[in-house]
Amino acid sequence: MSLFDRLFPEKDPRPKVHEDKTFGLSAGRAAQDDAVRGDWRKLREVMAKERDPARRWRYANIAAEGLQARVSQWLEGEPGDSDAWLVAGIDAINRGGAIRGSAKADDTPEDRWEPFEECMNAAEEALSRAVELQPEDPLPRMGLLNTAVTLGAPLEERVARFEEVRRRAPSLVGAHVGIMTALTKKWGGSHEMMFETARRSVETAPDRSAVPTVLPLAHVERWLYIRHWENDEERARGYFRQPEVLREIRDCHRRCARVEQGSARWVANVFAFCFYLADDARATRQEFEKAGGLYTGLPWDYVGGAKAYDHAMGSIWKRGAPPAPIGSS
Repeated sequence: MSLFDRLFPEKDPRPKVHEDKTFGLSAGRAAQDDAVRGDWRKLREVMAKERDPARRWRYANIAAEGLQARVSQWLEGEPGDSDAWLVAGIDAINRGGAIRGSAKADDTPEDRWEPFEECMNAAEEALSRAVELQPEDPLPRMGLLNTAVTLGAPLEERVARFEEVRRRAPSLVGAHVGIMTALTKKWGGSHEMMFETARRSVETAPDRSAVPTVLPLAHVERWLYIRHWENDEERARGYFRQPEVLREIRDCHRRCARVEQGSARWVANVFAFCFYLADDARATRQEFEKAGGLYTGLPWDYVGGAKAYDHAMGSIWKRGAPPAPIGSS
C-alpha cells in the first residue's frame, strides 16, 4: 500500500452490515431493553399498546429471546395475561429449535427428538392457553401453525390453522410464509402445494402488505430442495436465472413497491437474495441500498447468515453495478 493510500484510505461505500431485530422501531428497542433486564411488566405495556399484529409478533419474539426462563415470572404474576402465554409458547419453540438444530430430519441425532418434542408440546399447550384467553388474537394461532408443522400434524390441520390466522389478520406475512413452509415437500407436502398456496397468497394480498414476498420465498425453498435434497448443484446455480422464475419474482417485486415502511427493509433482504442468485447485479444493489445494511435473517440464513450477506454485498459493489432508479425492476 502506498503512502497516499495509507494517508487517504478509500472509504467503503457499502452500507455497514448490522442486525437489528427491532427493525429500527423505537418501541421495539424499548422492548429489547426491558427483556434484557427481565422487566416483564414493561414488556406487557409495550405489547398491550401495539395494535399492528406484525409488530406485536416482533415484540413477542424479542421478549421470548430476552426473557427466556424468566417468562415464568410473568406467568406467575399475571396467569390470565394471554401475551404471557404467547411469549412462553415462542420461548418453548425457540428452545426446541435449539435442541434439534438445523440439520435435516435424517441427520438429526436420535437423542434430540424426545426433548425437542417435549418443547413443542409445551409450546402447543402455552399457545392454546393464549387462544382461550384471547380468541381473536391471531398471534397465538400463528405460533400454533409452527407447532402443527414441527409435530407432524396432518396437512389439513395446518391449512385450517392458517385460515384462522388469515381471517383475523390477512396482512400478517408471517402466517403466509408459515403455511407456504408447512406445505413444502421437506415438511410432508409437495412442491405443487407449496407454489399453489404461495400464488394464492400473492393474488389476494392486501395493498401495501409484504405478503407478495411469499412467492419469492417459495422459490427459495425450491432452490434449497434442489441443492440439499436432490444434490444437484449445477441446476441450483441456474434456478433463479430461469425466465419463468425471474418473471414471478419481478412481478412480486412490483407488487411490493409501496410496502409499508415497517417491513420495507426485510422485503429488500428477500429480493436482494433472489436477484443476487439470478445474477442481476443492478437489481441486487438497489435492494441492498434499500435495506441500508440491515440484515434480517431469512433467507440469508440458508447460505451462511450475515457473513454471506456481507460477502454478497461486497461482490456486487466490486462489480460496480450502478444502482437502478428507485421503483424500477
